[in-house]
Parts: sequence; structure tokens; C-alpha cells
Amino acid sequence: MDKNRLLITGGSGLLGSNIAREAVRDFAVHATYKNHESQIPECRFMQMDILDRKGVFSTIKSLRPNLVIHTAGLVNVDYCEQHPSEAWEDNVNGTENVAEACQEVDAKMIYISTNAVFDGMQGMYCEEDRPHALSVYAKTKLEGERRVQHWLPESIIVRTAFYGWSLHNRRTLAEWVLNSLRDGTEIKMFTDAYFSPVLVNNLAEALLEMYRRGLTGTYHVDGSERCNKYEFGLAIARCFGLDEGNIEPSLVSESKLLVPRPKDISLDISKISKAISTKMLGVEEGITWFKSLEAVLRKEEIYLSTYGKNTKQNLIPYGHQWIEDSEIADVAKVLKTDWITQGPKVDEFESRVAHYCGAKYAVAVSSGTAALHAACVVAGISEGDEAITSPITFAATANAVAYCGGRPVFADIREDTLNIDPAEIRNRISPRTKAILPVDFAGHPADLDEIGAIAREFGLIVIEDAAHALGAEYKGKRIGGLSDMTILSFHPVKHITTGEGGMILTDNPEFYEKLRSFRHHGIVRDIPHKDSWYYEIRDLGYNYRLTDFQCALGIGQINKLDSFVQRRREIVKMYNDAFSKIQEIVTPFESETVKSSYHLYIIRLCLEKLTVDRKEIFKALQSDNIGVNVHYIPVHLHPYYRTHFGYKEGDYPKAEQYYEHTITLPIFPKMSDDDVRFVIRSVEKNIARYS
Repeated sequence: MDKNRLLITGGSGLLGSNIAREAVRDFAVHATYKNHESQIPECRFMQMDILDRKGVFSTIKSLRPNLVIHTAGLVNVDYCEQHPSEAWEDNVNGTENVAEACQEVDAKMIYISTNAVFDGMQGMYCEEDRPHALSVYAKTKLEGERRVQHWLPESIIVRTAFYGWSLHNRRTLAEWVLNSLRDGTEIKMFTDAYFSPVLVNNLAEALLEMYRRGLTGTYHVDGSERCNKYEFGLAIARCFGLDEGNIEPSLVSESKLLVPRPKDISLDISKISKAISTKMLGVEEGITWFKSLEAVLRKEEIYLSTYGKNTKQNLIPYGHQWIEDSEIADVAKVLKTDWITQGPKVDEFESRVAHYCGAKYAVAVSSGTAALHAACVVAGISEGDEAITSPITFAATANAVAYCGGRPVFADIREDTLNIDPAEIRNRISPRTKAILPVDFAGHPADLDEIGAIAREFGLIVIEDAAHALGAEYKGKRIGGLSDMTILSFHPVKHITTGEGGMILTDNPEFYEKLRSFRHHGIVRDIPHKDSWYYEIRDLGYNYRLTDFQCALGIGQINKLDSFVQRRREIVKMYNDAFSKIQEIVTPFESETVKSSYHLYIIRLCLEKLTVDRKEIFKALQSDNIGVNVHYIPVHLHPYYRTHFGYKEGDYPKAEQYYEHTITLPIFPKMSDDDVRFVIRSVEKNIARYS
């Protein structure tokens, strides 16, 4: 006889993955994931976004499951509070998509809700008690309950609060406590926040029995004992033989949580205890089972892939684009028009970026490198000229000078901002100097006022390499309109992307016209008294044009730039809060006069406090599948610059010392809090190992 078919949404999450492991004995199990696929024997994983209504219906209609257990959604309480629209989309609209699709195929649905639908004023809530949700997360889960009951009156609503071993990289409360205590880290836990936690494996057993018994309606499925968070932590310490003294009692009122937690959301489980034979365990029984599972996971090598190192498919790169369906649709729309190379979207994108940055003119080109080259040509750099820039930059900054036949001259960096030092610039100026190319390294603006003053004193042009700094501010003004020319990059790891692409911003109308001509073979049109088809090539130019469909993508991206920068700064705060406590690490500096847009997050290692060099720490982080990088090898140390310009080791000691100590950690807007915490955990672990 064929097994019943079970579909689990959010199958890579804590509950979904553990249900799958329990259910494969009796069900043909299918599980969906949005971004991260798990590996569970005999469970088939498939990608599905619950917000993709068409995809949800297609998946459920093709599988025709007997049972759908819906665990997918946004569960981070603080994130939901900061992004209420996104929380509503996932937890309400996404849930409704699943419920409607279940109705179409007559599938039973179990919806996983939360104990947080109550306000915590009472405790030991039973099913008849009226919910009163306080947070955005809780409100969306409660509305999800209502949508499911509307479409599927015979569904099961389960309110719960669970813990266990994550089979992915999100850590539960129990794991956080255990890992902290094992590391000897002191932690604080609330004595006035009560709940009735259930081990996820116990919960999975109960859910499957509820289906087999044909239950319907709302049930509280939690542990059989009420305790506060502090007592829960002590129980873990006792069970694992760890130091209880490292757990400090604290109060919710003393916490700095974005969203205050309800004080008592314990649940009365009398109703479910009468309906099923599965015993809902108390605190000590559950934690004892939790402890026994660690050995099982080690044996199955799941522990290694999850806790020892990240899995390959979960590589966290140092940077990544975020392109949504609406932007893909905008690109597709342009591809169906007559204009796919240079068209109206180019002008629109240029106008949008110029307005955002406070510049009069913008010229879009095919890459950031093309932007640098064009700016150097228009600045008049040619054979025998010199231009001063930083040795800590991607080589394209200096290469652009060399493209013109000029000599790149480097000036050492400041030790705090890592940007070019204005005093060093002054020391490098010669009669041949034509321009200064300051780099807003990692998103932190250079000392633009001092550099501008030097340029005016010596009659030089400032070409600001702001490839890292779109969205940053200098003394209250956005980067982009503060230098003679400012270049941007739209590579996928930058703040916004057009695939490849770049732009030059300027307030100088003469520069603007020359830049437009240079990107299009040096062609000049609209010449008085000439025929409409006539054009001239007056100067040598290049084909550096950006396409209309790329600019359509860029327009969608610029609309999200502020939120992208804000998310980068949120990640930086998480990193800084964690790493500022580690004496072996120097975190990035931000001047009071700027607002960095944090293209990169760079830590510097105090190697004198470590037993290994940078290479070993780098390799250890890589082994956890964290996409660390190094930005940058000082340009003057590359063979081309040694051979052609005579640079050598020791020429720029501050830049070279910085390079020997630096590691770039992942930072990009789509990076989840769990990803950030995983990186933090890996850094903490590996620094501690080699201290």
C-alpha cells in the first residue's frame, strides 16, 4: 500500500527538518525550501517560495499531498518588527497561498502558530483564552491562523514554543545556551519571562499523531512544565555538566531587545494530552532527550556539516546582489521594446542616480573600470603625467592612469580610516601631477575637504573613486557631487547592480559632454549646418556604453538603495557588538563626520596576540564555508607595478602592514541575521582556538 504523501513547507528549518526525519518511516515526505536545501535521507527537497502563488499551486497540485504541515515564514521577532510589510507578506499572504492550494486538492493542513499570540499577562493559556498579540510577528501569525481557518475549517492550528538541534545554521535558544556555556562565556537569562518549551522531536511525534487521529481545530502543543528562561538555562547546564555560575539572572525590563517579550506565554496542554497518546515531556525530560540526540547527529555526520563547518550549498559569500522578481520583470519589459542598447532607460537611470547623489550630470558606462578610464582621459592625463592614488584599492584605480600613458603615484594610507592620507598626497605632488584619485575605501569617504583644498592649491583635478561608497555621506552630503568627477561601480557585490556597469558624476558641463562622447567611440553629433545623419570622431573614444535593459535593472535597484545601506549598517552593528569584545580584533573605524555605506566589513587581526598568522585564520574561516576575502593586495606590490614603475616592498609601510593583518567578512543586504550570527560564531571560535 502506498504511503500517505506529506509536504512540509520550510523543510530546512528547525521544525520542518525534524518533522521530516520523524515522518519518513510512515510517509512519502516532500519538503520545500526557499534558499537553503537540507539533506535528509528519504526526503525529497524542492525549492518553493510561498509568496509565489502560481508556484505554490503548481507544487501542491502536482504532489497532491494528503497532509501539508506549514512551518515556513518569518520567525525573527525583531526583524519582523523592523520589516512589518515583509512579515505580513510571508506570514499572512504566504500562508493564505498554501491554505488555498490545500483546499484545491482537499489536503489536510497543520499550521504552526506561536505561543506569542498571547500578551503574557496571565500564563498557562488554554485554547479558549482570547489571544492578544503584541508584536508584529505575533500579529501576523494570529492573522495566519484566521486565514487558514477561513479556507480550511477542518485544519489543525498548533500553538507552541520549541527548541532542539537545528539541522541547518539557525541556532535555537537551547543551542545558544549550550555553546556559550561550553565556551565559558557568561550569559544573561530572564527570570521574569516564562514559557513551557517542548523539544522539537517530541513536537514532531505529536503533530503526526494528531493527523493520524483526524483532529481538527486549535491545540496548544507544548512542554508539560512551565519555567522561566533562567531556569531553562540552568537545566541545560545541569544536564550537560556545565558551570551554572556562567548564567546570570536578569530581567526583561533590563534588556535592550527591540521588541519586549511577553512575560508569561506558557500554555495549558490539557486538551492535547487528552486527545493523543504521545506524552508531552517536561523540562528535564526534554533536555535529557536533547542531550542524547547530539551523539546521534554526530554519528550521522549531520552534526559535522552543521556545527563543525557550514555545508557547501550554504556558502556565505563576502558580497552578493539582491534582485527581485519585479526588477526581472522590468528588464524583460525593456527587452520586448525596440530599445535594448542605448535608449530612454539610460537617461532615466542617469537622472535618478544624479538626483540621489546631488550631482548635475551623470554618464553611465559599461563598468567601474570604464568610468575610471573615461574620467582620466577627460581630466587630460596623458604620456608623462602623474596622478596620485591609494595603494589600498582594486588595481583598476591605478590601471586607469596607466591606460592613458600616465604614471600612478601612490600615497600611504591613514591607519584609522584606511583611506589615502592628505599629508602623504602633499608630499607626492610634483610638476607632472595632473590629478588626485582618492578612494572611499570600504564605503568610508576619504578626507574630501582636505584633498579638495590641496587640489585647488596646485591646480589639480580630483577624480573620486567612490565605487565602494554609493549611499555614503560626507559631512551631511551624499557622496557623488563633492569632487570634480566621482565614479561609481554597479558590479553585483556593490550597493546596487546592473550586472556590470559604472557611472561618472560631475557638475562640470564640459566634462559631461566629453564623457558622453568618449563612451561612444568619440562620436559627436548635432553639428550645426550638417545633415541629420552626419557625425564626427574628434577624439579617440571607446565603446563603453551601458544597455537600456541594464539601466532598467539599475532603476529598480536605486529605489532600494537606502534600505540596502541601512541593512549593511545593521549587520555592521551586529559584528561590532560581538567583535569589540575580542582583544585580538580591530573593528572598522567610522569618523564622526561621515556615514559609511559599508561596501566591505574588514577586521584587522592583532597577530601579536595570536599563535598563527593571517593565513591560518583565513583558512579556518574558509573551512566553515564563509566566503572571506582580502581587500586588497597593495597595488604597488603587483609584478606589473614593480616591473614598469619600479615600486618595491617597503615603499608604503602603513598599507603593507594593513594588508598583512586584514580579513574581509561577508556583508550584503540579503544576508540574514542567522548568517551574521554564524559568521560571528566562526570568528569567535577560530580566534579563541589560536589565542
